[in-house]
Amino acid sequence: MTENLNFNQELPNYESTEVTSVPGFSSSYQTILTGKALEEKDEEPVEISGILSAPADFLERKKENWEPKNCHVLVDYYNGSITLKTDERTFNHNTIKGALTESRVLGKFNINTGKRYSNFELAALFRVNKYWFATPEDQSRIIAELQKFQANVSTKIKAHNDNSGNSVSSLEKEVNGISWNRTFRLNIPIFEGYPKVLVPVEIGVEPTSNDVKLFLESPELYELIESTKGGLIDEQTKRFDAWGCSVVRVS
Repeated sequence: MTENLNFNQELPNYESTEVTSVPGFSSSYQTILTGKALEEKDEEPVEISGILSAPADFLERKKENWEPKNCHVLVDYYNGSITLKTDERTFNHNTIKGALTESRVLGKFNINTGKRYSNFELAALFRVNKYWFATPEDQSRIIAELQKFQANVSTKIKAHNDNSGNSVSSLEKEVNGISWNRTFRLNIPIFEGYPKVLVPVEIGVEPTSNDVKLFLESPELYELIESTKGGLIDEQTKRFDAWGCSVVRVS
């Protein structure tokens, strides 16, 4: 008995052939498949990039899926990243990377970048970012200080231009002699996805021949970045200790 079945284009023909009693077969029918077989596909590897905690978060509820001795974690202190690789000897191993990236909020202020502002530009920046000041009073005070500072500077520049014998260095002394409170604090996240911290900031002053430019600087920010980065990396690295995979520091 022969039966031809057409299930789909990939497997166009099924043939069933009646056979006589054959030792080892419990049925009197044997199915023979002809046509193009379905293409074998390998499992897709998982590749994820996220914040620093991403590798440990990914592994948290999946530990039983992999043998720890076949996995490893790479810790890169210099670049602030942690990478988990599972099934390390297979070509389709999974790679989960977490990294510390500067928060977009911190990037708005361009602290320690050397970017120059006019007093109007800086005041406008502070007005639309009130939420990130440590207190509303800090924001109001610094904007008022900027306005008073500009009035004083305008007077000094006019006097400088009216006296052709003055030099740029003389103008610089005049401007730097103006007394005003140029310090304030921001309450902002340093790294994307992590809590806010207090950052002391100071407004720097740079007189030119006929103008004054302002910039934002914070020596404390350098220290905060390094100390926070080290603490966060150590905290996440320890999450792999109990699992027992290899943890390798690459920098």
